[in-house]
Amino acid sequence: MIRVLAVEVRPMETVGRAFQVPRSRPSPQALQPVPDTPDLDGRGAASYVAASRVVSDAMHNDRVGRSDVLAVAAAPPLEPAQTARRIREVTGDRAQVVVAESAVAAHAGALAGRPGALLVAGAGAIGVGIDATGALKLRDGRGPETGDLGSAHWMGRQGLLLAMTHGGALADAAHARFGEAWEGLATDEGPHVTTQRVDFARDIAAAATAGNPEAYHVVRSAAALLGRTLADASVTLDLEEVPCVIRGRLTTIGPDFLRQILSAATSLDPRLRLVDPAGDTLAGAARLAIDPTTPHEAHVVRRPDRVAS
Repeated sequence: MIRVLAVEVRPMETVGRAFQVPRSRPSPQALQPVPDTPDLDGRGAASYVAASRVVSDAMHNDRVGRSDVLAVAAAPPLEPAQTARRIREVTGDRAQVVVAESAVAAHAGALAGRPGALLVAGAGAIGVGIDATGALKLRDGRGPETGDLGSAHWMGRQGLLLAMTHGGALADAAHARFGEAWEGLATDEGPHVTTQRVDFARDIAAAATAGNPEAYHVVRSAAALLGRTLADASVTLDLEEVPCVIRGRLTTIGPDFLRQILSAATSLDPRLRLVDPAGDTLAGAARLAIDPTTPHEAHVVRRPDRVAS
């Protein structure tokens, strides 16, 4: 068996999963998680030195065992080529290193390596489109200060601003969750504030379901913004029909929210067709590692430049 260790390196955390595929038939269809091997989680990394260390730690984790291929999904600010080089310096010849941007790996996982469009609607928001030629479209994903429109962070901040202006149910929910100092969360900045705003999105969704007009306005506006991000990632793709996946924590708000996103997106690109996600970012990274024939290949870095066999 060929064993693939897929690792997603993010600024705040690193997650990993071991996969295996028969050496005689190294196809994506035969790729499966290694039985009785738990997923890994560890500290995040926002520098190449830190990234190489956390990946090396994952590779040497006793729960994982040996790995023939390291499949890395690198989140910004890490760049794939530099990430691959630095990891290769640390791991040496123990395994082939295959690196893609986390957005590209997420797309490959969600759409099983096929062309189409992906919207990730979670703490942040990003649209990813790839067509059969490998043309890549990334939309939004600019972070909480200047982008991530419609994301959980965006919803939380908008809800807090409305709570400051109108009071009512949203203000009560903010006070219940954050205490007397909740108003500062609408205007302050920083990682801790960002996390709290993301958490408040759940209260906004609950208030919208209960009929609060301000909360409903936030949710409806978020859906419209997310739909535009999805359509912006798909509209220039050279495809007759565009299969699309919507994933992320905001999908738990409910089916009405998903319908609103899709309605906003299809009003801008009628070719979009919603499909179920095939896998997550780790599954996408593993798929890209063993399959050099996907349309994503132009955005994948391999060290050494060879197919695992």
